[in-house]
Amino acid sequence: MKKNSFIILLFLILYLVTGCGSASPKITKEEAESIAIENHSGAIDEVKIISVSHKRGEYVVKW
Repeated sequence: MKKNSFIILLFLILYLVTGCGSASPKITKEEAESIAIENHSGAIDEVKIISVSHKRGEYVVKW
């Protein structure tokens, strides 16, 4: 009984870890860039995108 509980717990942890690591973005890289430009273009004259990276299911846009 103890061995079965351990195996079930191991599979549960493995399932949770693999599910969280493969989050895919809901928008494209280009859409993330255009959203950043639209949101910040009124405050300053020109927005220049420095980098766009994908972390934990979200885009990080540096401008």
